[in-house]
Order: sequence, then C-alpha cells, then structure tokens
Amino acid sequence: MRFFSKFFSKRRFIDTPINDFFGLSRANYYVCPRSVLQAMPNKWQKKFIKLVEEMENKIDCEKCIGDYSVLKRDFKGKFESDPFANYRISPQIPFKNK
Repeated sequence: MRFFSKFFSKRRFIDTPINDFFGLSRANYYVCPRSVLQAMPNKWQKKFIKLVEEMENKIDCEKCIGDYSVLKRDFKGKFESDPFANYRISPQIPFKNK
C-alpha cells in the first residue's frame, strides 16, 4: 500500500478536469471517429484543431508517436463491425435535439 500512495502522490494529473471527465473508467484513451469530428460545424472543428496543435506544441509527443489500431466492441466486450471505420462512407451522424 505504501508504494501506491508514494506513486500517486507524485503524479500531477490525478486531480484534473480530464480525470474528472474520464470518471471511474479505467480507460487510457479517448477515441473519437474522424466522421464524428467532421460532422461538427466548421467553427467547432477549427477550435478542436487549434487545441490539438497547442497540445502538440507544449508536450513532447515524440514518446507518444506509434502505430495504433482501434477495434469496436459492444457493451459485452464482443468485437463488432464499425460503421465509422471508413470516414469517406460513414453513416450520417444525427445531432441531439436541444
């Protein structure tokens, strides 16, 4: 138990808005299909790009670079086909009603 308390006390990001966003999940990544991003208004897309560029300018991403792949699973953990896998022919994404 002592190891864990020392380990977590040194980590800067335990009490952050992003940690709150992830909640109690054990997820290490936030994955969002390109099609979903493209469905947003252009003004929103420009803000998103600006934030990503700002992050890349502030953080040494060299250690983060790699070849990742994403596979969709259902809520029971079984693999299923991903309708967003091909962003050129993905389905229309509806907006929520206000």
